Amino acid sequence: MMTESYGHLRSFTPAVLEAVDFSGGTRAASLLEAVKILKELNAKKARKVPDAAPDDFVLARWRGYLADAVAADDSIAYRHFWELTVLLGLRDGLRSGDVWVCARLAPLRRPGSERRRATVRIAAGSSGGRLPQASPSSSSRASQPAGSTPPRSMRAARRPARSNHPSTASSTHRRARSASTSGFPWASRALERIRGSRVGGITRSLR
Repeated sequence: MMTESYGHLRSFTPAVLEAVDFSGGTRAASLLEAVKILKELNAKKARKVPDAAPDDFVLARWRGYLADAVAADDSIAYRHFWELTVLLGLRDGLRSGDVWVCARLAPLRRPGSERRRATVRIAAGSSGGRLPQASPSSSSRASQPAGSTPPRSMRAARRPARSNHPSTASSTHRRARSASTSGFPWASRALERIRGSRVGGITRSLR
């Protein structure tokens, strides 16, 4: 079973050991030392396990594989079985809590985050430490497409206020009427006759 698992584990465990840092208590000291040695073997692409590599963390059920490799003087087989026992011990240590994963000090950054921060710093420096702020009117004009008609609310705001006072309305009406009849004398005489007939009729009705 261990021989069949070695090829599959080797496809990803070197990358995991390189990317993750492990720590633990005194009970896991020899196991953590073995993990450190295994990382160095992977980095150097070495095959032979050093003679001083610890193996006292190996469970009794797996010790027979190491003993058979030593008896056969097969350093390649010993490397395979010793590496597998290190990984199994690391798994059991993480499950029991004797081993844990160390937090990385350098946080991960999203691609492009440094570029955006540099752009903001440059803009703030060019404006004396404060980013320029656009006024609401200028921002509304800037957001309006060129050649487009302004909204109805804006057109209404631009018109001068009209007075609804009766005297103002009547004087406006008189000016419009005199202007409309100034070029037509007969229209002025007709309006005077209509006005006189209306006044006379009202006077007769009051009698």
